[in-house]
Amino acid sequence: MESSPGAAARSVGPAGGSGKEAVVVADAGDEWGVRHLDVDAYLARVGLPDLDRARPDERTLRLLHRAHVETIPFENIDIVLGRGVSTSIPEVQDRLVTSQRGGYCHQQGLLFGAVLDKLGYRVRRLLARPRERPGRPWPRTHLTLHAFGADGDWLADVGFGAGLLEPLPMAAGVWRTQGDWAFRLDAEGEDRRLMERLGASENLLYSFSGIPQCAADVDAANYYTSTHPDSPFTGQLVVMQRRGGELRRLLNREYSRIAPDGSSTRMGHLDDDELAAVLVEQFGLKLDAQEACELAARVRDTRSSLAGGP
Repeated sequence: MESSPGAAARSVGPAGGSGKEAVVVADAGDEWGVRHLDVDAYLARVGLPDLDRARPDERTLRLLHRAHVETIPFENIDIVLGRGVSTSIPEVQDRLVTSQRGGYCHQQGLLFGAVLDKLGYRVRRLLARPRERPGRPWPRTHLTLHAFGADGDWLADVGFGAGLLEPLPMAAGVWRTQGDWAFRLDAEGEDRRLMERLGASENLLYSFSGIPQCAADVDAANYYTSTHPDSPFTGQLVVMQRRGGELRRLLNREYSRIAPDGSSTRMGHLDDDELAAVLVEQFGLKLDAQEACELAARVRDTRSSLAGGP
């Protein structure tokens, strides 16, 4: 669905008795809220204040995509703290740009989609099905983007955490290297499957169709992902970021650095001070004292799982 002007937000889902704030979503009449985006502030945030905006092409998209992924980490701290997750552009921008925090797929994808719209790309918002679960597929809840520019079209996804560094051409069947990482799109009927090569293994990240989604579809996916007990993000802390030749991953109190060959180094059983230090030093996420204390109290030292997630 294409962007359209407007300005409103609404809350969905009762906070009643749960101790949780309602999830704030974009008004469907506003569609994507692109007119509220401060693109200059965004470009400064990702380190590209002098980006040439004259042509919406592959080169510009690659610069934007990689800068975003390496600057703004994937994280679900607000969900762990029992807060709502907003899909309105003003609130997403305030969090990811002004407050220099991270976000999860819906926040990241909506922000990046608005940036691309503002810079002259045509953007379709798509919903993808993460990974595989035998006998009971995961729902299509992951937000990804199909971007069209002056010299082609690409899968653009800054919000999967363990996903693409750069946009991926939509042609199927070809491994594409992005730094030390490799990705491929496979065709499966009407769907596409995003594959990653990690060492000797090939892993499915997610599958998707080309059907454009409207804001209400994304609102519903965001509500499920941020509130449902089956979601991989409602019961554990997840922070992830690709930076050059490694994937940094924090699951509850276990921190890992994963190389493209599949090898990893791990720090397990982080204490409260170590947890706060990893968030700041490895992901650039500085919490105030109250947030850090509350997060430490909520993050259990248990085995983590990302089935159905990035």
